[in-house]
Amino acid sequence: MDQVAAAETLADLSKLPQTRVHELTQNRNEQISVDVKHPYRLLLQSDHDQTPRKADGGLDWPGITKVVVLGIVNTHE
Repeated sequence: MDQVAAAETLADLSKLPQTRVHELTQNRNEQISVDVKHPYRLLLQSDHDQTPRKADGGLDWPGITKVVVLGIVNTHE
């Protein structure tokens, strides 16, 4: 959790070992999943007034510098 808190951007999280950071889809669209301990994931979401986006509409990970923690859940239930 210290490493997650120390990350300056969402892109920094993807560089942490064994976090398997990825964007979710469907009913969790725009949420970001970070592996914690199987089967649990830390769920994050951009906390910007306007979420930074790439030209294709996806999240601009280097541009996301503020996130809110939504919780720790098993996203496969």
